[in-house]
Formats: sequence, C-alpha cells, structure tokens
Amino acid sequence: ISLNKYINKNIPSIPYIRKENKVYDEIGGEPKFCLSSSLPPSALARYKGVLNGLDYKYSSEDTISESNIFIETHVGITPSLMGALEYGCFVVCPYSEEVQLMIGNNENLGFIYNDLVELRQHIQHLKSLKQLPKRSNHLLKQITSTYKEFQKAWNTILRNI
Repeated sequence: ISLNKYINKNIPSIPYIRKENKVYDEIGGEPKFCLSSSLPPSALARYKGVLNGLDYKYSSEDTISESNIFIETHVGITPSLMGALEYGCFVVCPYSEEVQLMIGNNENLGFIYNDLVELRQHIQHLKSLKQLPKRSNHLLKQITSTYKEFQKAWNTILRNI
C-alpha cells in the first residue's frame, strides 16, 4: 500500500484526507504571496535573495488562506503544499516526480522550478499579471478523499483481499 498514488500508480494508495470545507472557485485577484517556512537559515537566506523586493508572508493556516500564490521550498508533496491546494492557491514548487505528475504542465494550477533562477523567472511572471488564474481547489478534490470516502474505499479493498 502506498501513501500517495503519485509514487506508484499500480498499487492501492492511502490518500491525503481533506477536511470537508468550502469549495474555492473564485477570481484570483492581484498576487498575494506566501512562502513555505521552516527552512534552515542558510537555505532561507538563498530564498530571500531570490525573493528580494517581493511582498510575501511566511506560511501558516491564516496566511495561506489569505494568499493566492504559495511558494513551496521543500521537494515533494508536503502538508504545506496540500494546505495551499486546499485553499485554492496557485502553487510554485520545486521539481519532483510526484509534483510533476500532480500538477503536470497545467499552468492554471502552478509552476514547477528546477533551481532558484527558474523560481525568480516564475515570480517575475506572476508579479507582472494584472489578474491571476481563477482560484480553485478542484485539483485537491481530485487527488484526496474525505474521511467517509476513504473508509468506503478501504472497506472495499479489505473485502477483496
């Protein structure tokens, strides 16, 4: 059993369990950036250099819910990234196979960067937009389950063993 269907598509997976909350499906508005926190000081210094002059907040549930662009600093599918998707944020993430499979090349969901130079280019592009893409958490609903959905699916798997 896999914890994430993007790691191995050929085996049953235990999805991220989302809260049953509001569906975000609204106009994006002007960019409000949120940066994934909890980085070691040396790594944070490198990101601060790239984000110099950018108005951003460090991630917390409150700041993520108020933002519409989330900059992930950790590789892979993290709780912070899932939280940002839960609030319908446009995400900018470092490359990983899991994130590539999840977001793909859909530029309405997010951008993937391979290095800090590419991150800077994505940030500059997003800052130049007058209107962001429509804010939506439909991707999260496609890749996660509610507790009830998970229970039903898990019981089906157990019956078929």
